[in-house]
Amino acid sequence: MFGRTSTVAALGPALGLALALASASGCRTPEQTAVPQPPAPAPAEPPPPKRIDRQLEAIAAEIDPGEVKPMIADLPEWLAPALKGQVDDSEAPADTLARAREDLTAWEEARADGDVGVESFARFARAIYLAEHLLVSGEEGDGDLLAHLERLYAMLDQPFFTGERGFFRQSLGLIVDAAAREGILAEQRQVGELVAFLDGALGRAGALKRRAAAELLREHPDRVEIPDVLRHLASDAARDQRFERAVELSALALRRDPDEGAADLLLHADRCYIALDLEAGD
Repeated sequence: MFGRTSTVAALGPALGLALALASASGCRTPEQTAVPQPPAPAPAEPPPPKRIDRQLEAIAAEIDPGEVKPMIADLPEWLAPALKGQVDDSEAPADTLARAREDLTAWEEARADGDVGVESFARFARAIYLAEHLLVSGEEGDGDLLAHLERLYAMLDQPFFTGERGFFRQSLGLIVDAAAREGILAEQRQVGELVAFLDGALGRAGALKRRAAAELLREHPDRVEIPDVLRHLASDAARDQRFERAVELSALALRRDPDEGAADLLLHADRCYIALDLEAGD
């Protein structure tokens, strides 16, 4: 009797521990089966690093005038509504740019045909306004827009527009008359404001062209328009009588243009002869 009691007593602690473990095991909430999760998406590949063209970057640094006010910055208040009506705020930027390109092409065709009139001037003005509207709306880094603006400003930075005896100055009376017929000009003072606005805007065309060219050369060195940009800069250098620099830029344009034509070669040869580089011209 004593021996059995002693055995139970001796086993008491171990038995209590076993019962406690069994009790705890019986009350434990069953483990939840893990729901398989879909694999995490692979991290997006970073964009390839921008190619840096040191030669073009150096040219960009040479020509960049810094920040320049867009042509439409000083638009007279009474003229703004007539142009702002051309902009559809719900339109995608690419579609707005496509319309600006169409207007610019129409202007080029009118000039080539010798049929420059009020309508073609109006389309050219709209090409400027639409493109610069995109520029001030935050699209300034877009390569397509920069290429369009550089081409547009290069057209404006010509005696045709900026010369005192240029066709545009001679046609200003027609433009004023047309604006009056459309009801855009209602007061005599607006004529002076319009002329002052055009003088200021056209006076910035050269700087705006160089600014757009610098951005293209620096940020978009592989665009197909780069040879034409270099030719425009060569023309600037020749106009400033920096003939050797004109030859350098013209030669660089030829080296970078896989589609050079006879007209490009003749223009380069002409620049070489003017710079007295007869061997290169030949």
